[in-house]
Amino acid sequence: MLTIIVTVYNSQYTIECCLLSILNQKLDKINNIELIIVDDCSIDKSVKRALKIIEKYKDNKIFNVKLIKNDE
Repeated sequence: MLTIIVTVYNSQYTIECCLLSILNQKLDKINNIELIIVDDCSIDKSVKRALKIIEKYKDNKIFNVKLIKNDE
């Protein structure tokens, strides 16, 4: 398993490309990806777009997803 941490702050225009880039990597001998997304109080649609990608790919490559929101 591979764990990847992605930090997000008002990234609605780049988060989709970032996550797709991660998911499209050819990783030999790695069957599952654990994705940890840390939202640092975004006020745009970053989280909504990230969740859309996660929902689409969760059965194929993503093993575990944690969305952590920084409230400060």
